[in-house]
Amino acid sequence: MTVVERVLTCTLVYVYLYNCVCIQIGLKVQVQFTEFVMDYKIVENSWFARIARMVLKSRNVAMVLGKSIHLSGVDRATFLRDEGWVAHEFCHIRQFQEHGYLRFLWLYLVESVRVGYYNNKYEVEARVEGMKHRRYSTSLVKLPQQ
Repeated sequence: MTVVERVLTCTLVYVYLYNCVCIQIGLKVQVQFTEFVMDYKIVENSWFARIARMVLKSRNVAMVLGKSIHLSGVDRATFLRDEGWVAHEFCHIRQFQEHGYLRFLWLYLVESVRVGYYNNKYEVEARVEGMKHRRYSTSLVKLPQQ
């Protein structure tokens, strides 16, 4: 089982992962489930993610626009190794699919203005998905030294 298949199996259990098929061609990956098809691509060194990285004052950023995961400060291989991070971004792809591209951008913006980035319900939902994976919590949260 490849890393991507393992991540998807762990991440999207709630979507009924029966008959999961993962086909990887270059930077584009298509995941087919009995219920729907999730199609996404990864964009490395993205200007969108670079701007988000500067605003968030972070060393690395992954962000989703529609079906594209935009990366800055991290390469594709490193991103895909972090199952929790991948789960977080897949959650955003699903949110885009559920609400539609422009509607989700509007809802996300309004929610961020209303309650801030950290308390944004779409970020909270994505963080919960990411936290279900041990690597996410240990790789992004600094543990106190003893």
